[in-house]
Amino acid sequence: MRRFDVVTLTTAGAIGRVGLDLIPTFRRPHYSVLLPALDADISRLMECENEVRTNPHFEAGEAPS
Repeated sequence: MRRFDVVTLTTAGAIGRVGLDLIPTFRRPHYSVLLPALDADISRLMECENEVRTNPHFEAGEAPS
């Protein structure tokens, strides 16, 4: 996460309300969003209520790949 200067946060409830599924990834509270129909699912993900925040863990000089 330190490679990105901003992050977009949403809730599991918001993701569920648009009909997308989550699976646990690594340790809690991390999840992956399943996007089997990529184009349609990305559109649904974009509909989720969200909040854009400055990433407090960002380290300049590490460009995203």
